[in-house]
Amino acid sequence: MHMRIFIVLTALALTACGGDRGVGLGPIGYGSEATLPQSTRTEVEMIGLEKLPLYIFAGEPSPSAASTAGGSKLRGKDANLVVEVEGTTYAMRQIEISGSNFAVVEGGAPVASLPRVVRARTGCLIASAPIKAKSSTVYPLDCS
Repeated sequence: MHMRIFIVLTALALTACGGDRGVGLGPIGYGSEATLPQSTRTEVEMIGLEKLPLYIFAGEPSPSAASTAGGSKLRGKDANLVVEVEGTTYAMRQIEISGSNFAVVEGGAPVASLPRVVRARTGCLIASAPIKAKSSTVYPLDCS
């Protein structure tokens, strides 16, 4: 008897949680249209990951400007974060030009998981397809 009361109370509590959003114990599609969250911003906590060094410049924001920003000074190992991805070593840095952000990755050819590593180490989404420069790949970032 006590088990039946517990099951009924649990079922009622779960059904009440669904409200009018189509979530609960009813059949699929039960309830009204689901509502989307007001904000689609995602916050990522980078536990144990070192962020890419950030360099800020003024000027016209473009991937080509980001790849050459800072000249040879930023191509040195101490100016970049060296990361190994799928057996390939990359030197990475984040460049901000007039509020626009880019990740500059130097090293071998880009591997499939490189965008995921860039997202994890910058905390930004990749805004569009990367641009391949002479010796680097530039990822436009959306850090908003």
